[in-house]
Amino acid sequence: MSDYNFTMNDMHQLLQQMAAEQAEMKASLSARLDKLESFSSEVADATGNNTKSLDANSTKEEQHDTELHAQAQELGRLEHGMANLDEQQAEEETKINTVHAENIQLNSKIDTIDSNSASTMSRLAQDEIGIKQVLDQQAVETE
Repeated sequence: MSDYNFTMNDMHQLLQQMAAEQAEMKASLSARLDKLESFSSEVADATGNNTKSLDANSTKEEQHDTELHAQAQELGRLEHGMANLDEQQAEEETKINTVHAENIQLNSKIDTIDSNSASTMSRLAQDEIGIKQVLDQQAVETE
């Protein structure tokens, strides 16, 4: 029993040492807990910021999708309008070609009329000469 001969003073020192170690461990654990709480708070803040950023990006993406949809609709309207303009232009070109062909026919008719008029004028001039000769001859004969 000599190994277990503790005095009250030894027990008191042992208890004080254990209390000091316990206090030291408690302080160390408290410091670790503070660090974990701080880290947890930073993670929560970062997560919140990331969530806000993701929400903002999602909103921007939705706006972009809406803008793209509107632009696609506008492009469709413009393409339809261009197709209508192309069709109208083809119709106008057909009308122009028709009028051009009619003008060629009219010019040909005018040329024919001009030619006929020239022939008629030549015949009239010859007839006038012939009438004048007949009148001159009659005048000579009547004298």
